[in-house]
Amino acid sequence: MKKIEKPYRGRAEIIESEEGLSIKISVQRKWLLIVRSFLGVGVWAIFGIVLLFFLLFATNNEARIEMFIVNVIWGFVGLVSIIGFLWDIKGKQKLAIEDENLLVEKNAILLYRRKRYQLKNIRNFSMNEYKPMFTIRKRDSFWLNTGIVKFDYLGKQPKILLDIDEAEAKEIVKRINSFINNGSN
Repeated sequence: MKKIEKPYRGRAEIIESEEGLSIKISVQRKWLLIVRSFLGVGVWAIFGIVLLFFLLFATNNEARIEMFIVNVIWGFVGLVSIIGFLWDIKGKQKLAIEDENLLVEKNAILLYRRKRYQLKNIRNFSMNEYKPMFTIRKRDSFWLNTGIVKFDYLGKQPKILLDIDEAEAKEIVKRINSFINNGSN
């Protein structure tokens, strides 16, 4: 196993071994945003309790239906906020090439996404002109097809690896292309 020296400043840990290539990236911790997320989840919870009481003590069926709809929407907003908060405090991305597959994982404490791509169907690893949906947060990464690295896969163009700088992304693209083209796996 060989740990690669970084020719850039970044959080990516690139490890090459006989079994494959592994890249691990922790989310950049922005404490002001984490505190803001925590307060946002707290405010969401307080208003959620108030809305729940309105639902429970509604006097007629029409008001109950309206409050039920409001509670469902409020619950979805809270879910998105909680996912973002968990991603902010403990988010990790992992990219691994092993057994003729590219594995892409995103992990945020209790939340986990994993995708597997067959190497034989992957073409054109390159940089993506990434423009985050929420420029302040860069939070859209956990559930949407966003990222700074892209490749062609069976007529689609998956985008991966979020919240890394351009120099780091270029190095990762270079390592992946080199690894795939040399048939090192």
